[in-house]
Amino acid sequence: MITNTRLFCFLLGFVLAFGALTQSIHAQCTADLNLNANLAASGSAEADVYMSIELQTVTVDLDWSFNGPGPYPSDVLMYVYAPDGSCSVWGGWNVAADAACTDLGTDLGGLWPADWNSGTAGTYTATIDVSTAGLVGTGNWTVVIVNAYSTSNGANYDFNLTFDGPCAGDCPDPTACNYVAEEDQVNPLEEVCLYPEDLFGVGYDCDGVCLGDADGD
Repeated sequence: MITNTRLFCFLLGFVLAFGALTQSIHAQCTADLNLNANLAASGSAEADVYMSIELQTVTVDLDWSFNGPGPYPSDVLMYVYAPDGSCSVWGGWNVAADAACTDLGTDLGGLWPADWNSGTAGTYTATIDVSTAGLVGTGNWTVVIVNAYSTSNGANYDFNLTFDGPCAGDCPDPTACNYVAEEDQVNPLEEVCLYPEDLFGVGYDCDGVCLGDADGD
């Protein structure tokens, strides 16, 4: 027989936990970076951002203009380097990409959307899936851009980049369900902590046991 207390706890927990059970074990991280440069043919520029993340996507907003006829926004090669030096690259035209980086789609515009193949100055946007590159880490991440049109007269790049993915860290809160002992913590990060209400809903412990079940039924 299910008592009123047990029924309340069960129903409340089911309603609140249904969505929580489908979430990632890590909290979502995001970071922003601006990179602005005027680059001649084959010229490059870079900028750093501090993150603790397992990188999944890079959302790119580019305000682009050119110094003479010929170049497209899609000519730009974009590299992303994790703190350990591993990297991914995409885009470009006729300047070879670094073979040491995971090639997500380079040469002849690569991974950029088709509307980036344009000689019109303006704003261009794209969301690039970089999850297959396996970039993860805590520290300074570096973005490098290259004007990869070898005979370009030059172009102006004003990038706003947004990085997204699960936080890469260890929960330092002993009251959390995914607590990592202090001596085992590599990167303490409150954002990754999960509690019973995150996993099962209000009224449960970290094992999914209903704390209001007074008669043990």
